[in-house]
Amino acid sequence: HGAREGLVFQDARYTFAQVAAEIDRAAKGLMVQGVEAGDHVALWLNNSADWIFISFALAKFGAVQVPINTRFRTADLEYVVRQSDSTVLITHDQCGPIDYLEMVRQVFALPGQGRTVEDANFPEMRQVIVLGREKYPGTVSWAEIKQNGETIGNGDLAARAAAVDPDNPFLIMYTSGTTGFPKGAMHSHKLI
Repeated sequence: HGAREGLVFQDARYTFAQVAAEIDRAAKGLMVQGVEAGDHVALWLNNSADWIFISFALAKFGAVQVPINTRFRTADLEYVVRQSDSTVLITHDQCGPIDYLEMVRQVFALPGQGRTVEDANFPEMRQVIVLGREKYPGTVSWAEIKQNGETIGNGDLAARAAAVDPDNPFLIMYTSGTTGFPKGAMHSHKLI
């Protein structure tokens, strides 16, 4: 069904073939950025086509995604990222009136120079990737990551994908925490 419509988001329309190409592009970019199989990657994203591409890209090469509720604020973000041992956070700069990047800055000590997060309170966290209109100090731009992915060959991605075991973790989904702190429920690739 490659030529059939596979994803519609606002005014953007993608065929199944285009969705697959965007997933591969995202996966290659994340690989260039150093994301490895087994890394926990927190996704603090509102609805977007990129959310779909990133989610499937992480699954494709074996990284574990940790979706974070977009209604969460700094205390919740801090808890989930710390408790999940996330090494990467992918988020927006701003969405409507919500300044996600400012909340990130309140939680993490982003570097003044360079892009590697070195915060003693979050020893696992290495980088913050931002979907936004600009480049921000201490973060990596999603647009740059997608462009850098062009340096990875299809064979490298195929090898990483072939190494993924369906029994490996694919997702850590946090409960709402209505009766206490949210709990991270782990799911394998067999969930899909």
